Amino acid sequence: MHSFFRKIRQALLVENRLSHDLIYALGETIRVMVGILIALKINNWNQFVVDHQLTLDNIKNLQAELEADFQQYTRLIEEQELRIHQVNIPHNSFEYNAIVNKSEFSKSVITERKQDTGPAFGCNPRIIVNG
Repeated sequence: MHSFFRKIRQALLVENRLSHDLIYALGETIRVMVGILIALKINNWNQFVVDHQLTLDNIKNLQAELEADFQQYTRLIEEQELRIHQVNIPHNSFEYNAIVNKSEFSKSVITERKQDTGPAFGCNPRIIVNG
């Protein structure tokens, strides 16, 4: 068997086909390497596009959450300003010796009491009850 391969090798050397085959093998190796590099570049680009889209989605979600928080805080500020106004009605009437309408006075006191009975902003009532 060893002599069989030796005869083939000597025949290739005589015909100068060995150098031709080596050049062909080198060309094929370079072609495969270029193909792999192109595939890696395309894969990296696709991964960049996916990551960029994920970043954009996260930014949109964050913006929506911030807008919702802003609306909630605006509503809370308006409620607090209303409470301050309602609390000041009886105070201002006593300070300026004005006569306060009974229904307006009771409305401000009742509204104040209703708002005082609810849980504080950010508190979970289940935690308060369960300890």
